[in-house]
Amino acid sequence: MLDSLAKPYLRGLLVEEAPGSAMRNKYVFQTIVSVAISLVFVTTGYGKTVFISDIDDTVKPTNVRSIGTAISNALSTDVFLGMDHLFLALACDDSISKAEKTACLQSQGRSSKNQRTFHYVTGFPALDVVQHYIRSNNFPRGGSIRSKPVWENMFDFKLEQHLDIILEEQPTTVVLIGDNGQVDPEVFAAVQDKVSSLTQQGALKLLPAFHVFIHSAYDSGGAGDAEVPQLNDQNSFLGFFDLGIQLSIAGLLKNSSLKRLSQFFKASLEDSSSRGYALYLPEWTECKDYFKWYRAGTDGHDHPAATYLSPHHRWNKSYAGILSKHTASLEQFEKTLERECL
Repeated sequence: MLDSLAKPYLRGLLVEEAPGSAMRNKYVFQTIVSVAISLVFVTTGYGKTVFISDIDDTVKPTNVRSIGTAISNALSTDVFLGMDHLFLALACDDSISKAEKTACLQSQGRSSKNQRTFHYVTGFPALDVVQHYIRSNNFPRGGSIRSKPVWENMFDFKLEQHLDIILEEQPTTVVLIGDNGQVDPEVFAAVQDKVSSLTQQGALKLLPAFHVFIHSAYDSGGAGDAEVPQLNDQNSFLGFFDLGIQLSIAGLLKNSSLKRLSQFFKASLEDSSSRGYALYLPEWTECKDYFKWYRAGTDGHDHPAATYLSPHHRWNKSYAGILSKHTASLEQFEKTLERECL
């Protein structure tokens, strides 16, 4: 639970007067030091990494923008292709030995030596259904599962729960994974802003490094859809494969794990007898916005993923070693984009 120091900050959502110049200078210095220390922890493998993920339309095909479809999918145990494999790989990829990794995988990421923890924050009100979904699909289970009560506001609930988790865990790295169907982009932006304030006020020992990923399940501004804006520092993903590439480049997924995921991706989309393709891009998903983002960015802004994913952009040399090992899967990914998203 929130400690006595943090609770007042969250109750007021950190609405305070702007600090004076001396305080600002002190905060800038603290921020620089915190980021530097966080990077040292991350690169040496000694830091704690917290993953916080949404459920519906992030890992589970729900179609929240269609009430009828969402209701019919409420008790479904379907998973977007490969997201369960990716999450479990992420949970166990910092294991030191093969035996530790095996133990981690078999316990769904609950190894006591593991420095990575998965939490789930969802707007779905039935906690027992969500718990069953996580357990039965072999998602990592080391952290908490938080389900919104029916009467609570979605934005306020998710913001408070994310901050609660970060305050409890005191991580050096935070990975936020959500979708563009409801409020996740705005929540994640608010979380980063509030965490900076909490660090300044002493509730967090270090300012964690953030990695933010948004599942591009819908195009913005469609008929009858409420447009959900996505900030320029939030990375889009279409499915587990391109998300895995981005996580690998961020140093959060080992290349050996990405290789296995890449092979699974290619085989699943090529097997016409499987449900792989339908679970990768269900019929209701929209990806024209993602295609624009992938190729050249949105509103004239280049996004990081466009640089290291698309062959239409010049690849940074530091990424070439990762990408060159997955040429066949990248070609399959490009073909899928051109067929479904143009």
